[in-house]
Amino acid sequence: MSPSLKRIRLGIVTGALFLGLGGTALAAPPVLRPIGPIDPLDLQAPDCIGLCTKLLKPGERLVVGSNYTVGGVTVKGSATGFGARFVVKRAPDLRTFLKVLESPVTTYFGPVTTRVPGDYRGIAINDSTYFDTTVTVTVSPN
Repeated sequence: MSPSLKRIRLGIVTGALFLGLGGTALAAPPVLRPIGPIDPLDLQAPDCIGLCTKLLKPGERLVVGSNYTVGGVTVKGSATGFGARFVVKRAPDLRTFLKVLESPVTTYFGPVTTRVPGDYRGIAINDSTYFDTTVTVTVSPN
């Protein structure tokens, strides 16, 4: 076999070996995506801290936050008319909010007391399709 054919054959074998073994190393890294859909409440900044009252149109929500507290919080809420759905979320690491409690549609919620440290949010959601409701949410440290 001539020296030029040996070089070509060596190049082909080396290329095949490189692509066969190194192809996965050269591939783009996988894109990490969340397992489930992200709750928009986790991304939304609170409307106010501590206490808030607001008229909610159908589909709107009120988010009341708290400063990080070591002794937990007490959350209570009220709504007029047909009521609202109330949700309490807690972030132990100031980033990832976990649902602590969720109520069905009601006009009075709480008071609910927790003793776990974290950053809390009290949320009122108007699930009605036609009616406005006025809600008040209070998140106070223990």
